[in-house]
Amino acid sequence: MKDKEKVEKIIFDSFLNEPFHNLYHIYDIKPKTYRHGGTCSEKTLSVYNNLKSEDISVKIWSAMVDGNETHRVLKIFIESGIYFADVGNAWPSIKMFPEKENFEYESYGITFKSVLDVETLDIYNCRDGREILSVSIILDSKSEEEIFKDIENRFSSDIDYPFKNHLRFAKIIGDKFYFLRDETVHVYSEKDSYKIDVCISDEKDLERVLMKYFNFDLNRIKEQI
Repeated sequence: MKDKEKVEKIIFDSFLNEPFHNLYHIYDIKPKTYRHGGTCSEKTLSVYNNLKSEDISVKIWSAMVDGNETHRVLKIFIESGIYFADVGNAWPSIKMFPEKENFEYESYGITFKSVLDVETLDIYNCRDGREILSVSIILDSKSEEEIFKDIENRFSSDIDYPFKNHLRFAKIIGDKFYFLRDETVHVYSEKDSYKIDVCISDEKDLERVLMKYFNFDLNRIKEQI
């Protein structure tokens, strides 16, 4: 298997097995493991460690969401070139973006497109007939040391994340991508997309919804199993 294929398999497996969610923030729990997913920090560190274990050259890199430098991505150095991977994205960004050229692909009916600018590599997310600037990867990133400090402080109350005060949970399930946003499950596939309204008035409702649509036990988060 070539390095690019190996890296993208590791990335895909992370989206398959480690959901994006903000439950650690909701429950005010600092995770002891990355295997139950999390936000961009947990998911990016998980893939970072997996790539390191395969002797793939990789760096933690800085990016912006909604103009705020609170997002983490990976810069990956392999034989075929230098790439960025947005593995901490809530959406299924399963392929790498070349550092110095535009790139476009489709995943679960969602189009991801990178556009190289002067200071950033802008990643657009195209779904439901709309094109949205999802992430701006800073080409001249702050140092890894600074980013690791940011990650260590990620539960600080003065950091304004896009998902603050909202419920988020996303995962690839079979040939579909499921994204719970507050009380709506958005489902995407190559064939179609649709929404399912759910009621989450208490923790029991949340447990039920996570198990029904994501086969995920909330106790994994609360008890760090």
